[in-house]
Amino acid sequence: MSWDRRLCPVDHPARWGAYTPDRPAVSFAQTSWSWAELDARAARTARWLVDDLGLEPGDRVALLAHNHPCFFELLFACVRAGVVLAPLNFRLAPAELDALLALCGAQALLVDEVNRSVLPSMEHPLARQALALEKLEAQPTDAPSLPTRRALAPLGMEDPALLLFTSGTTGLPKAAVLPVRQLFWNAVNTQLAFDLVGDDATVLYTPLFHTGAINVLAMPLLQCGGHVVVLGAFDAGEVLREVERRAITTIFGVPTTLQLLREHPDFDARDMSSIRLCLCGGAPLTVALIRQYQERGVLLTQGFGMTEVGPNCFFLPPDQALARAGSVGMPMPYSQARVVVDGRDAEPDEVGELWLAGPHVCLGYHANPQASAATMQDGWFRTGDLMRRDRDGFFFVAGREKEMFISGGENVYPAEVEVALGAHPAVAECAVVAMPDSRWGEVGCAFVVPRNGALDSDSLKRWLRDRLAHYKVPKVFVPLDDLPRNASGKASKPALAQEAQRHAS
Repeated sequence: MSWDRRLCPVDHPARWGAYTPDRPAVSFAQTSWSWAELDARAARTARWLVDDLGLEPGDRVALLAHNHPCFFELLFACVRAGVVLAPLNFRLAPAELDALLALCGAQALLVDEVNRSVLPSMEHPLARQALALEKLEAQPTDAPSLPTRRALAPLGMEDPALLLFTSGTTGLPKAAVLPVRQLFWNAVNTQLAFDLVGDDATVLYTPLFHTGAINVLAMPLLQCGGHVVVLGAFDAGEVLREVERRAITTIFGVPTTLQLLREHPDFDARDMSSIRLCLCGGAPLTVALIRQYQERGVLLTQGFGMTEVGPNCFFLPPDQALARAGSVGMPMPYSQARVVVDGRDAEPDEVGELWLAGPHVCLGYHANPQASAATMQDGWFRTGDLMRRDRDGFFFVAGREKEMFISGGENVYPAEVEVALGAHPAVAECAVVAMPDSRWGEVGCAFVVPRNGALDSDSLKRWLRDRLAHYKVPKVFVPLDDLPRNASGKASKPALAQEAQRHAS
């Protein structure tokens, strides 16, 4: 099975369904699917994609759904059928979802029951043709092993497997093309760095439209025959219950969720002795939080990555988490990293742009050759993030070349918010910057020049919530007579960022 060329290299159910058919693969609530069951479900759904939906190799299937084990059933079915999966962010506004469907050129849209209510507000034709995700549950698992319309065409190493959406500094969406190669080698890097084995298990609660949920621990664990416990959404008490109930060994989170876990009364009451590794991404960890986890016997360490290049690009040994606090560690085993200043490699402790290379780098951006060319240079991926490397070879994030900030683990691009806010009839000019927030890490602070001298913050928030995901809506709106400007006449973001500190919680 493992060397059968008819299998996609990341068709894990086919392999582990043969090797360890009775071991748990994916669990959800009171349900647990063995590897054999996941293999059968993936086979059934692959046939459905080909025979019922008529999909051809390279076609895209969009998914709008909250976390559910059917995500993995669909993903592995897609790699068997030669189809690309494009998960959509269910937190987005209808117009934003329309834009993503148009961008990826999906041939089908699957929606769960929770998200069907958004469809009438969407304009894309697939919204009227959306298929219920629950249809997967109704498909028989004992159907003939081969489709009748065409033979399966499993994905190869360089074939696209996932389209994951990100945004540029212009606020326009981009779809990173993740080939099978990227999923495979990111998993290998992660397994080697953190000694992942088939006995490991994780509880997954971050949304499955993010690379963090898919690729930080889930796919690496499934590649080595491990166990993924899926939660519908983040609930600190439920996460801690699953840790004790399922003997969870590894956890991934962002600082906000890890802090909420720490603040929950069950944090000190639940048995957490099974956890040997807790990974954090999305924003820097505080030393205080690292210490609080260590006091409970949990090793909490910082990671770093991006949708396009991993996401597991650096490795900080857990026993170095305190001694090297603030560092993201060293490059993963099959990864290369440079800090570049004006085309040259930076000196130790000199800040420059992070460039990455290796088999874990994406193919570029779907239908966006300009963005692809701008980020790829002689085999290196230009991240746009600023870093420095110390004399021992440890890397430290120094800032972001782009203006993007992270709120509760979600990327927020000020330009996108400014476009939506500037469309309000009462707004003459506006600028959005990040400001620190005790709960979410960072939130938006909007500086607004009103047209009529008065600023109605509640009205602006309602306006934005109709057009943007809620996490993109600024927390604070500050009226100004005029925006501070730099020499070129543009709004001075450094001056506004300094002013925003005064309004931080």
